[in-house]
Amino acid sequence: MIEIEELYRRWNNANESQKYMVLLPLLEYGYPKGALLLYNKTILGQAQLEKLIEYSLNWVSGGSWSLLAIEWIEHGFPMNEKMSEILLLNSKNKKKHSQNERHRAQKLVSKFNKTKQDDKENKDHK
Repeated sequence: MIEIEELYRRWNNANESQKYMVLLPLLEYGYPKGALLLYNKTILGQAQLEKLIEYSLNWVSGGSWSLLAIEWIEHGFPMNEKMSEILLLNSKNKKKHSQNERHRAQKLVSKFNKTKQDDKENKDHK
């Protein structure tokens, strides 16, 4: 695996359109390890990780980077509305994503929507 310091060096040297591409190998560290390494060894933070996960879920051919992003979310990386929207689209795209990936994406969307609904109900009861 590429060291965090090297990924950060590449991030700093990349043009704006390439920044998240150079961070993709961070996903291979898994969550939460990859996030903790990034937080402890660079000045990058949650906002950059969210964009990296979104970028990975939108990966051109599905598969590896998208699956690693799904694993991060399955292991507790906080999902946002944009990730949910991307995952919903992925869950319906048979040409780009495997059945396994589509099912995992749909499961995460359902879990996100249920949590959102539960949060709304709890807020309404206060």
